[in-house]
Amino acid sequence: MPSHRARTSRYTPPVGLGAGFGGAAFLAAAFFAGTLFAAAFFAGAFFAGAFVGAAAFFAGDFLAAD
Repeated sequence: MPSHRARTSRYTPPVGLGAGFGGAAFLAAAFFAGTLFAAAFFAGAFFAGAFVGAAAFFAGDFLAAD
């Protein structure tokens, strides 16, 4: 007669605990990559805006000097 473990092992889901941890790690990595992308995007947008503002400021100075 098979053991209790052998009789119940066929009812266990095919996805084990390792796959669950792998999925959680993948979601965490995707989340952190998204936050990194967002931070880089906002930093780039800020510096681009600052550059455009400085260019307009200096252009105004040059135009007013004439």
